[in-house]
Order: sequence, then structure tokens, then C-alpha cells
Amino acid sequence: MEVTLSFISGNDIRTNTSFSLNERFDLHDERFGSIRTGSKCVVCGKTESGGCYGHHGRLYLGTNIFHPIFLDEISKALNEICHHCGHDVDKAEVSNKRGGKCSKCKETVYVDYFIPPSQPNAIRRRNAVTTTLDPSQVKTILYRHRHNASKFIIDCVAVPPTGIRPPEDMEWPSDLSRLYVRLVDLVKSSSKTDVYQRNVSTLYNSIVGYLKKDGVIAAISGKYGIFRNLMLGKRLNRSVRLVIAGDPNLDLDEILVPKSVTDRVRIPERVWNGNVRKMKEYARNGQLWYDSEDVQVEEDEIIVGQVYDRVLRDGDWVTLNRQPSLSKTSLLAMRVKVGVVENNIFAFNPCITTAFNADFDGDEMNIYTGYGPEAVAELRELCHLNHNIYDPLTRKIFIQPIQDAVSGVYMMTKEKAEVAKDLFNDCVMLTSRTSTEYNTHALFSTVLPIGLDFVGNGVVIENGVLVDGIVTKRVINGLIVAVSERYGTDVCATFIKEIQLVALRWMRDRGFTISLRDCVWDRDDLEEYSGMVVGITQREVPSLQSWVVEKSLSKYVPNGSDNPLAVMLHSGAKGKDIGPSQMAVSLGQQYVNGKKVRTRMKNNSPHDTGFVSSGYVKGLNAKEYFSQASASLSGIIDIGVGVSAIGYTNRRVTKLMAGVEMGYNGCVSTDGQIVRF
Repeated sequence: MEVTLSFISGNDIRTNTSFSLNERFDLHDERFGSIRTGSKCVVCGKTESGGCYGHHGRLYLGTNIFHPIFLDEISKALNEICHHCGHDVDKAEVSNKRGGKCSKCKETVYVDYFIPPSQPNAIRRRNAVTTTLDPSQVKTILYRHRHNASKFIIDCVAVPPTGIRPPEDMEWPSDLSRLYVRLVDLVKSSSKTDVYQRNVSTLYNSIVGYLKKDGVIAAISGKYGIFRNLMLGKRLNRSVRLVIAGDPNLDLDEILVPKSVTDRVRIPERVWNGNVRKMKEYARNGQLWYDSEDVQVEEDEIIVGQVYDRVLRDGDWVTLNRQPSLSKTSLLAMRVKVGVVENNIFAFNPCITTAFNADFDGDEMNIYTGYGPEAVAELRELCHLNHNIYDPLTRKIFIQPIQDAVSGVYMMTKEKAEVAKDLFNDCVMLTSRTSTEYNTHALFSTVLPIGLDFVGNGVVIENGVLVDGIVTKRVINGLIVAVSERYGTDVCATFIKEIQLVALRWMRDRGFTISLRDCVWDRDDLEEYSGMVVGITQREVPSLQSWVVEKSLSKYVPNGSDNPLAVMLHSGAKGKDIGPSQMAVSLGQQYVNGKKVRTRMKNNSPHDTGFVSSGYVKGLNAKEYFSQASASLSGIIDIGVGVSAIGYTNRRVTKLMAGVEMGYNGCVSTDGQIVRF
């Protein structure tokens, strides 16, 4: 269905409306269409259920008014032509204040006409006090010279049927109905004076809702308008939105849904010989309903081949979504695991947070249910989380261990240390392999598939056993691709889950924490840095920042260090190289909109242009705090603008591609055009 919006002129209103309201001035006229169920319309003879949704009437105002939406177009048209001969005016030769001469008729012309939005009953000049033109005069000028803008000056309006404009005597009258009542009373009783014309213009402006965005404009646009609610999309009855939490014991493609939610959310299922016993069990428990109804199905009423609604159960397929949906990994298919939890939350494996760009600080996500057999088949083959672990083209990893799991694997493989037998057995219980050696390398090898060979980033794995090297996040990503390509996505998903479980169980006994002592420099280094900062010039700032970063990395977070910062940085679990130096010594040069802070001071020092010589441990002075806050605010604004632009572009592309579909033969087409074979 295609919807086209256009302006309706006075002639269009006379042609397309059913009757004139000026005959009776009755907003309850039966010719608007009947609002009683079953009664026939006096205009078309149909009932409401038979296809009569009401008819529009027309109300002659007895005066001309400017249409409130096209005030700019009317004033622009009046400034483009000579009011005497209709010749186009060259604005370059006419002064805004004094006007000029028409090049054809030599009469005086002005180009500063405008219509004040707050008083849209007359057009006036910006540079004159008394010169005004009422709508009738403007319409005469534009119509005489056959200008298209003359249709924006109207003398009759369309009155919608009672379905859109509920009558005043009903329990739920609308603001639109009250405005039409006032307009009809005004046209019926008032004399046609200047005050009358102003009142009519003000009332119709309120009906359209141009200034305050209410009235008809509010009814069809915005978040709660007709287009958004009734045409562009509908609320789903088979969806749930809850806060998310992490549970590393779940499979990657499992989502824990509270039983209080699964008992209320329904999913359709067709009865056949293989599930009739299960469906009868649902009926006995009061968990089976007729399709899209609230009537429960009795056990003896079940018919093979009929579709009924049942509650969600373990193994049902749902779609997990986090907004904004900017990529294909924002919508993935997962299996339901029903659980009894204290709070109403969704829980899933933390390894999948990268795909959704989610965290567990209060984020909310949605699940969508109620798919038929064909849709479930597509979810399992195309949208299944296990089939979207990484992008085969770019090798970008979407599903991977994060944070503590990465740090744990790094510390396990950094040195070949002995592991207590009880702890080793606890960890091995979480995997599908075992080992006769009790050390960290053997413990990590229990999560590797048998027969896996891998060489890369200084790590050597032979026949599923770690031979040499330290496993970092980059190595883990390489292993994910290697395991997926050789053993398949299901084995890869198991590998990701087990590597996280083993690392977290080992970390629970080993321990991992960070203190303030791990983030500070010793006194000698701080004194050396303080001496370099004194008297520093603009040219010396980049070299000083490089020295600070290198000093921090070489002295406090070298490879093999037990410093928690070193573990997080070198493993790839969290943070960047500049982080330790910013905490301990200096935040460095701050930029606002990609540039240094501008100042009018002569011979300004680096501190005046945004250089922050202090770190977070020491604290910032007032000037440094202002520079850092300015840079942070600039960054936040840039991110907000970028996200909104991406979201709007995504929405436009989505609407543009809404009619495009791909068949099972791979042909991409719309209703009447082939896009790609």
C-alpha cells in the first residue's frame, strides 16, 4: 500500500466532501456517518462494519484566511512578483528597506512582506508600521497573476466525520471536537468583521496545530500519532523487555527467562500426533489457550491439526534484541531456559555482550516469541547465535571471553605453575577433557579440542596441547576462528564457554585485585617528571607525553610483570597503554573539537591551551579540571551526534528496504522489480 500526502485546496474540498455544514450548522448531522453499530449511513447506505467509515463535510467561513502551514510560501510568493503587473522581481536590484522599481511597469515594489506566526491574519512589511494586506487582498493579487500560491488562501475547511472527531455529548470528547464546535458557532453567529476574520484564523490555526504541534498535526505525527502507532508499526503481544544480568554457567545460545514471564508469554503451536500428549498436559495445567484468545482449552477439546497458544518452555526459540539495532548482531536467535529467579531479569552468558554492545549496569533488552515452523527454521540457520560468532569476511569476533576470563587465561599460561589436585579436578569437571599433569598449561589444554594445531602470536599448540607461549585476547580470537573453521560453530561455542568457566574457577582461588600502590610512581621518578614540566614549551609537550607513556610501560607494566595493570593491558582484557600514565602522572594534552583550547593570552604556556600535567592520583587544579571537562563534554557531544546520525540513517535504509525480499533461490526482488539475480 502506498500513501501519498498532498495539499487539499478549496476546490478539492468542495469536490471531495459530501455536504455543506452551513445548511444546518449541526456537528451531529447524520450525513457524517452513523456511530451506532449496525445502522446504515444516509449517504452511502453502508454500515460501519460494511465499509462506511464516515464522510467529510465542508464549512464555508465567509472570509479568506491564510493556511497556517504555508505562511512562508505565501510571503515568499508575494515577495517574488510585482503586485501591479505580475512580473518577477529581481531582489538584487530592490532594497529591503526602501523597495525599488519594477523593471516592466516601473511601479514601486517591496520584498520584505512576511506573516507573523503569532498573528497569521494579515501580511505586513518588516520595515513599515502601517502597511498590511489581509488574506482577501493577497489572494486577489496572486490569483490575478495566476500564481500557484493562491491556493494556500482558503475560504472553506473540511470537517472530519465523528469517528475522528467524537461529539461533545459522548464520555470521551476530544480537544479537536471542542475546537470545531467553537468554529461552527463562530461562523454561525458572528458578523463578518476584521475581528471575526482574526478569530476564525486563530481557531483554525489551533485545529491544524501548527504553532503548538497539537490538533491535527499531533494526531497524525509524533510518537503517539496515527502514522507511528497504526501504520508504521504495532506493539507486539509476544514480546518482553527486562533488565539483563550475566550467568557464565549458561550455554552461549541460552537465555534464562523467569518463570513468572514464561507463564504469561504465549507461543503458537500446531497439534500433531507427535506432540498431542504434551499439549494435553498443558491443557490439564491450564497453560493452553485458543489462538489469540483468552479462553483456555480443555483436554478433551484438543483437535489434531489445530493451532493453540501455549506457555514458553525450555528449548523454545526466541529473538534477543538490544536497541539501537544498528547491526545484524543486534538481533540474534537463542534458546529459552526457564528459571525461578528472585528478580524479573534476563540472564545470559557474558561472552555475548560484545555482539550487543551491552553491559550489566542496568541495560534492558527485548525478546520476541511466537514464530511458526518456517520462521524457526530461519532463526536456527541464519540468526542462531552460534552461527554469528565472527564475521567470515573481516574476521571480526562478536562472541568472545571478556575481562576476568581473559586475565585469568593470561595468568594461567604466563608461567607453567603447579595446580592443586582438588582445584584442578574442579576445573576439569567443567570441561569435556582431562589430564594426567597438574599444571596451568595442562589445565588450559583441557578446553582445547583434541587434534587442534595452532601457531600464531608466539603460541604453539600441537594436538590440542599448549606447548609454548602466553595466551592473550588476540590468541583467543585466533583460536576461535581456527576451532570454528575446523570443528564447526557448535564446538566453537562450547570452547568459548569452557575457556571462560575454567579461567573464572581458577581465578576464584588464585585471586586478582588492584590497589592504589599499583597505580603510582615512586618518588624519584615523580621528581624527575616535575623537573621536566617546569618551564615546558608548546613544542616540548609531545615529546614529554611520549616519555611519560614509555616510562610507565617499561617501569611499571613490562611483559611478565605481576602488576594488575600489566596483566589487564598485556592480556588485552581491558584498558589502553596510556591509561597507567594518566592515572599516575599526567592526563596530557586535552583537545576540544579536535583542537587545542584557544586563548587570547600572549606568550601562553601549554597549561593555558589544555595541557594537564597532573594525574588522577594527585588530582587536578581548577584550570586543569576545566580543560579536562571541556574535552570530555566535546567527546560526549560528538558521540551523541554520531549515534543519532547513524540511527536516523539506519531508519531510512530500513524503510527503503522494507519491500525487498530474498527468495530461497537467492533472487533479491521487490513486488515488481528484480534487484539482483
